[in-house]
Amino acid sequence: MYRPAAVSIHAAPGHDKPMEDFEIERSRFLSDLSNYVPLGVIRVYERSNEHLETVKWMVDQNQVPAQYPSKTLLSMVEKEWVQVVRIEDRLKRSATAIRIFVLPEDVGRRYKRGQIAEYRRALKDLMGFVDRSRTSWHGDIDHSKAPTSYFVMNDMDESLFYIFNTLESPNPDPGAVLDPYARRVMQDILNGALPGLLGELYPYQQRSIAAMVQKETAPARVADPRMRLHQSPTGTQFYYDREEGRLVLEPDLYEDQRGGILAETMGYGKTLICLALILSTRGHFPAIPEGRLAIEEPCRQKTGTLFQMAAGACGRSRRPWKKLFHELKVQGYHHERVSGKLLDNVGRYAEPLFFARSGNRKKDRPTEKTIKLCFTTLVIVPPNLLGQWRREISKHTEEGALDVLMIDYSTKEIPHEDVLRGYDIVLMTRPRFDIEHDALRSPLCELRWLRVIVDEGHNFASSGQKTHSMAMFDKMHIERRWVVSGTPSNALIGVEIGMAAEENEQGTESPGRKAKRVLESRQSVDSFTEELKSLDKLRLIVMNFLKLQPWANSKGDDHAAWNRYMGTVRSTGRFQKLADLRAVLQNIIIRHRIEDIEADLTLPPLFNKVQYLKPSFSDKLNINLFLAILASNAVTSERTDQDYMFHDKNRKQLEVLINNLRQSSFHWVGLKAHEVSEAIRISKLYLDNDTHDASHADKKLLREAIEVGETALDSPIWRAFSTLHEIGVFIQGFPKLSAENWSLDGRSTTPLLLGTVQARAAQQFIDERLHEQDPTAGLSGAGIKAMSGARSRAADEDATAAKNKKDDTLTEEPKLKDQTTTTVRMRSNGLALPSKLGLKTLDPASPLASASIVGFSSSKLSYLVSRLLVLSPLEKTIVFYTHNNVAWWIAESLELLGIKFLIYSNTLTVARRATYLATFNQKEDFRVLLMDVKQAAHGLHVAAASRVFIVEPIWQPGIESQAIKRAHRIGQTKPVYVETLVLENTLEDRMLRRRKQMSISELQKAEKSLLDDITMNEIIKNEKFIPFSSQEIHSSASQMAPLDTPQQFFGRPRGSRSTSNETENAEDDLVFDPSDTVRSKNKNKKTNKRRKLSGTIVANQIVESTKSLDLSPPNGSNQPKKKKSVKISFEDIIVQPAENLPAPPPSYLTASPHFRPLTSSSSSTTIAPYSSSLFGNGPSSPPSKQVSKHRSII
Repeated sequence: MYRPAAVSIHAAPGHDKPMEDFEIERSRFLSDLSNYVPLGVIRVYERSNEHLETVKWMVDQNQVPAQYPSKTLLSMVEKEWVQVVRIEDRLKRSATAIRIFVLPEDVGRRYKRGQIAEYRRALKDLMGFVDRSRTSWHGDIDHSKAPTSYFVMNDMDESLFYIFNTLESPNPDPGAVLDPYARRVMQDILNGALPGLLGELYPYQQRSIAAMVQKETAPARVADPRMRLHQSPTGTQFYYDREEGRLVLEPDLYEDQRGGILAETMGYGKTLICLALILSTRGHFPAIPEGRLAIEEPCRQKTGTLFQMAAGACGRSRRPWKKLFHELKVQGYHHERVSGKLLDNVGRYAEPLFFARSGNRKKDRPTEKTIKLCFTTLVIVPPNLLGQWRREISKHTEEGALDVLMIDYSTKEIPHEDVLRGYDIVLMTRPRFDIEHDALRSPLCELRWLRVIVDEGHNFASSGQKTHSMAMFDKMHIERRWVVSGTPSNALIGVEIGMAAEENEQGTESPGRKAKRVLESRQSVDSFTEELKSLDKLRLIVMNFLKLQPWANSKGDDHAAWNRYMGTVRSTGRFQKLADLRAVLQNIIIRHRIEDIEADLTLPPLFNKVQYLKPSFSDKLNINLFLAILASNAVTSERTDQDYMFHDKNRKQLEVLINNLRQSSFHWVGLKAHEVSEAIRISKLYLDNDTHDASHADKKLLREAIEVGETALDSPIWRAFSTLHEIGVFIQGFPKLSAENWSLDGRSTTPLLLGTVQARAAQQFIDERLHEQDPTAGLSGAGIKAMSGARSRAADEDATAAKNKKDDTLTEEPKLKDQTTTTVRMRSNGLALPSKLGLKTLDPASPLASASIVGFSSSKLSYLVSRLLVLSPLEKTIVFYTHNNVAWWIAESLELLGIKFLIYSNTLTVARRATYLATFNQKEDFRVLLMDVKQAAHGLHVAAASRVFIVEPIWQPGIESQAIKRAHRIGQTKPVYVETLVLENTLEDRMLRRRKQMSISELQKAEKSLLDDITMNEIIKNEKFIPFSSQEIHSSASQMAPLDTPQQFFGRPRGSRSTSNETENAEDDLVFDPSDTVRSKNKNKKTNKRRKLSGTIVANQIVESTKSLDLSPPNGSNQPKKKKSVKISFEDIIVQPAENLPAPPPSYLTASPHFRPLTSSSSSTTIAPYSSSLFGNGPSSPPSKQVSKHRSII
């Protein structure tokens, strides 16, 4: 053994015997190598012919500047933290090995000298040189191989995605739970016996619920995740924290959190699992926190009654009595007095209060406050899911099984805590919950809640800063905490979610086999940056909400820095996650593997295909015009400096232009003739200027762009669309005498081109006069009036659009088109309008019966309408759109054909969206739901639909998957067919093909914008013009995208629409959500003053209980200030023509210049606030405006 010279220890005169005995005992202990961990060996190589004792040996034969023994090692040996033994190298005389024995921190603490921090620093330095191989320990050193380190980097570092999807499925064990009530609950759940629940749970749901109960009532003691288990060369096991240099034989144990993350995959019943969890533990009370003293009831002056004493004993023991009394109530035995007495005797405890120091010593402040235990679960949900939770409660639980209180933005004051603790569930929207953070005294902070469940909890981790919600949780007293999210972060997403977006026309491969294939391809890390982002989002949930130790510990209480351990970049440049990250996730996440779910439940097959369509003349022309703009800019700017659209400083404008280009594949009316003429003029000037050294290819490209512009200017149909902002419908057999008066482009062609708005007006005009002898009388005059109104409104739209561009802010949304006030209101509510029919139907022999709708100007619209005409009688359909203009044009066409539909738009109130969702799911006569793809949020249930159309291909596969999973989920009984409509050989075709070729890391990098993908940039730059045929240019009939089957135009059967003669009765068919207090003007004459025009949610409070509450707002209640509403009268406004205004930016650089809002309204047309900068920043919240019903507005 190599040791420095021994230090003599002599007892000084006067020292007593116990000190000598201690030193002898210490020396004996530290001399015993069995108390040390045999860590490994350090290889040393002779620097010269000198001996080891000359201290000239190196720790690397390559002569790196690390000398043996180092000062660090000498110091550790001197303090007897380390013992060293020299062994001879059997193969190389110029080399030797030093065995290292380390004294663990948790062994012989009383015998150690020196500071623990110094010990840890020295051990960290030493561990870098230790060879832990068994052969080296015995002296058989292979010098051709590097030493075997304790920190071998894993070349196959598992990705978060792979870890998340391969976590072990829950395996609850009732025998591990000591609480008899909780153990019985788990047994009942696993046996399928859960009183109060309607229907049966799937086995995987039973296991998830039982596992949640086990985590809540019997939290395990888990080892410190920072300490990694290692094995020495002799087989001794020890734990070592690489970051701190801490080595122990036994790690610290922490009590697991009573809660976690419920991450069952999207569409597999997470809400039902939560309801079953609440129902199974109904009436269970939380425990008094450790370190807090229970407040005992004062002694009675006289002996209490047996009733009083029994109630007190039950309260002190926290027995779950509520479920028992509910079961008795079902049998007809009511014990209201007993229940009330038991509720009065629940436990309480004292919570200490801390205040900042004050110079006022006389001020008397309370030192503690009383916190009451309650069996209530607080459920916090996004506003758009409030109605769905209410419906799920009604659907899955027996009447009276749960007492539920619903609180949203309309609730001015939260009830007193004594009222709250009488409910099983307090269902609350997150915006309303955030408000309580600023309240001086919130009832939510006066109770110890049994449980808090945060639905779609990943939204709480959307910001790196601490939100009001998280700060509010810190003020509350909660025993059990659950986050509900199928996607806790970007990387923690189920493999089956991404599979939904994959093209699959056969539907033959099972989800389990497909998942295995995908997992194998994504086992390793694709993007370290994305991994770190996902880990940071997970940190916010683990630390700020779940309060998981040691990550949530304070800095003075063994705090563990999440970012330091979970994911870090080593000095070698390699990214490395915590070795026990899988164990950490396994501990907090409740989730089944897809193959385990598949064994219990098989969803109907999902068929997903891309439907390629040939572009119509208008489609080609709109797309080519945008390509001409890009081509002209590229050539004339010579692709340099800031004039070039693809310059970095033009990124914002380019984003808008590409967005508009993608929208043009459906339809576009934003480009104006004068803008096209100006582009042609500039291009011709460039070609005529000989000073430019343009290539032959560029000159050819510019000539093609000029040709496209001239084709547009020479096209009557394009000019009509551009001027009147319409989409075209072609009518065969329109009455000839009136055809020219109704024609959109002023030509009496066959078939006749009309705008969809004018076509509906002509249709309604005839349908209302079918009982007359000549229904066509006055049709020409009506056409002149309709077209005059269309031109007038178009001029107003152009003037307002120009003003908005000039002011750099769009303060009002464009108007709803040529409709009466009632029609405007009904459409703005997202409703299909009922028809006003006469009593007589159209005679089949009438010439009017031959008039038919034969096609539209948009290929996508013609295909979609053709499919819906076939499918709507058989199946319900969701149509996902990206732009509101597209929704408007689809809605107009469905109105024209009499297909009853609803619109789930971002401009509706949350309450009204909930009403439409409930109506679509429950009412058979509503066959189509138009849904903004941005509103296809996690948790929305639309399983009534088995057909899904995506009219504009989606760049992000995750968003597409979320949209598809609205229909493909539990509750779906039919195969689900998804069709994405794509114009073949166009930019959107190449965009979708590129997306399918991209790796995961490439998709993550370009998640926000396709322009972040270099390859996609090059595709856009090199996109070619779509050629026209001569027939398309000159023949009106060739410019039409035909329907599969012509449809009757006049006197069309309206079996699928309401047959009421009163338009205002359209809302009678709706299934109103209780929170939707807004009705149409004729249903409720008074304007609902409490409804915010563009707020998140406006609804009344719903109390599903026998109790009635006074929730009138108190004076000075802490509510957000409402924005002022301004009424605008247009009676005396003179609209300035667009050409007299200062030149605005070109319309192709403005987002949706003629946007049609789809908003909820009451007595007057409501304008949903929308702002746009010069190049279209998107939604914001300027002051809301109401517009007089006398005039439409832009």
